[in-house]
Amino acid sequence: MKRICVLIYVICLFSTLSAVAYGDSLTSSEREAASKVEYIADREFFYYERDNVYVIRFSLKDKDKNRIASPCTVEAQLVNAEGTEVYSIKKTLSMTGDFSTWTWSSKLFQDRNGIYGTIYISPNDILKSKSAKGTMLIKVYLDKYISFAEKTIDVDELPTIDTSVIFPQLPKTISDKSYGNTAIIKITNMTYKYNNTTLKIYLTGELDFTWYEVSRMYHVGWRLIDEEGYIVKSGQLLTDSLGWHDKFKNKEIIIFDVEPGLYKLELRDVV
Repeated sequence: MKRICVLIYVICLFSTLSAVAYGDSLTSSEREAASKVEYIADREFFYYERDNVYVIRFSLKDKDKNRIASPCTVEAQLVNAEGTEVYSIKKTLSMTGDFSTWTWSSKLFQDRNGIYGTIYISPNDILKSKSAKGTMLIKVYLDKYISFAEKTIDVDELPTIDTSVIFPQLPKTISDKSYGNTAIIKITNMTYKYNNTTLKIYLTGELDFTWYEVSRMYHVGWRLIDEEGYIVKSGQLLTDSLGWHDKFKNKEIIIFDVEPGLYKLELRDVV
């Protein structure tokens, strides 16, 4: 479901610190801020459609569970459904530059208003995958001696490989011998649409020749081939009922479960 901000919510509410001693890498003001951190919460990875950017977001909380800013380091790894790393980052966040206030207009989310650590990721920095599904692993450190447990977040909006379909040179004539005598169907235009693994192909053409005096439906054979030469799907398109030189427009072929990639559509005679 498309929304302005698509969130993948983390099931667990809070994680506690895994160590108690602060290291020596912080300044006094940073040490004071870090010393107040007791919890991590709201760890999310989502696509923010309005700004065309991916976001890693989380909150640090004090003993009273108020959201606060603190210097920290974030390690994140994004892995697609095939197990391939498509993005990783290790970034030290400053209190002033990387923590910002997020607010929600809906009363349902008023309790989420507050200060969040935020990392913005351009879609161009993420390797494209065949599937939009994957996992994001996030680990946050206050210092080298203090860290929170790693969190894994399911992802379903990874950038995907563009899908293209190569058509034969048009016009293309196809023979239909399914009724015994040969009929010739001429395909004059082809277009396609691809959305969420569903490929729709539209054929326009006309009945160029037939032995029959009455109108009837005719068959156009087809098969979809991937870039490695494998047949993904094949079938026959059934036209409208046509008389000689009657035309049809945007007859639809629907193919489900098509992974993103490059394909070729072949038109074939029917015998």
